[in-house]
Amino acid sequence: MGKCARPRRNTNTSGFTLIEVLVSIVILAVGILGATAMQSASLGGEYQARNLDSCVNLAFDALDRIQSNVEIIEQYSSGGTMVVDPESPSPPSGSEASADYNQLTAAMQKYVAASQSMGMQMEKAQMLITFQPDSPLAGVDTVTANVTWNRKGKTEQCQMTNIIYKNK
Repeated sequence: MGKCARPRRNTNTSGFTLIEVLVSIVILAVGILGATAMQSASLGGEYQARNLDSCVNLAFDALDRIQSNVEIIEQYSSGGTMVVDPESPSPPSGSEASADYNQLTAAMQKYVAASQSMGMQMEKAQMLITFQPDSPLAGVDTVTANVTWNRKGKTEQCQMTNIIYKNK
């Protein structure tokens, strides 16, 4: 009888050790956290882009209305500025300019309400339209629409300028 055979150990094992699994989980968790941070930054950029889009649309609308009614530009430009403020409206004199002012005020109220319903916090929106008669040449006016609003306690703005030829 002889010798007892010892069971042979298999030195060629396959599979993962516990440390390898834990390292993989940590790497995966860091990747998921990074993707989440990028997604939240993307949403913040989307809100900013929507606000700027609304701002450009409002400014372009105002400049387009003024250019379409160039024969009554004096009604718009009395005093050199026109302030479109939904919280305290003060339309200019003249029926057509006053109607355009009321439509711009309604459009601003709509954009502000839509932005707040989407959580963008576009508050206290206001448009200042300035007129520079006969600039840069005689018979040509420069009109600038500057839209400002508050977002998270910070004032933001966009500005558009249009040169209008008065063909009198």
